[in-house]
Amino acid sequence: MSIADINNAATAMNQLKARYEGFLDGADDQIAARQAAYDGLAGNLINVVNGQMYFTVTVDPDEPNPAVNQDGGTFTTIKAAIEAAPMGSAVLVYLKAGKTHQIASTVFVKNRDIVVVKSGAGDNPVIAPAAGSNGASNYLSCLRFDPGATLRMVDVDIQFPPKIEEALPWNSDKALIGYHPGATTVLELVRSVVTGTGGLALTSAATGVRVGLTLNTVTLDGDITAVTSANFGVSLIGKHAVTLLNGAAITDGGTVGVNILQN
Repeated sequence: MSIADINNAATAMNQLKARYEGFLDGADDQIAARQAAYDGLAGNLINVVNGQMYFTVTVDPDEPNPAVNQDGGTFTTIKAAIEAAPMGSAVLVYLKAGKTHQIASTVFVKNRDIVVVKSGAGDNPVIAPAAGSNGASNYLSCLRFDPGATLRMVDVDIQFPPKIEEALPWNSDKALIGYHPGATTVLELVRSVVTGTGGLALTSAATGVRVGLTLNTVTLDGDITAVTSANFGVSLIGKHAVTLLNGAAITDGGTVGVNILQN
């Protein structure tokens, strides 16, 4: 081996040593950074867990700078607000009083416990699901609970839309809370007025769905029902101070004592 070969080997060894030492320095820095992140998480664990378990949002359709996936933020739609919350969380939604909050497309609630309340003084906020048509039937934009969820609304009104094409029927999924086979639906309305026509409903007991419905100081006004497809699932209905006007009904079928239990 020549002197030149020995010098080249020594140079290569020194370069390798430098790279190895640099790697160790970088690894030490990464370990320190991750340790600091872990210490920060451990020291704030309660708040981190709360952030995943509890999600509070405000919905204002006129908000110029809506939040994105932000706890405590203000969103422009109910859909964006609910779907931003972690699955399995308890979600508190404040709707700005005196405003109409349209549901333009399906809201995927999925394993969230939702409470919707009025924010501010004034008239009840109005939830207005939109209607559409596919050429064969009319359909309603709805909330999907599959495989299960809960919804409580206080001081919030609901306004169902008319058909888009009057000559066509509504499709089978014609409730504010759309059905999912075998799912569980829990809905409570307090101090609410629900208006509409055409046989639309608050919730559906189709295809083996189990409905738990509470109506407290609620008015149903128009050709609408609280529960539709009552023959095909099971419904537990509790009501207090419920007023039915202009053709409204609690159910559009079913038999008390068979698949409906009602006070």
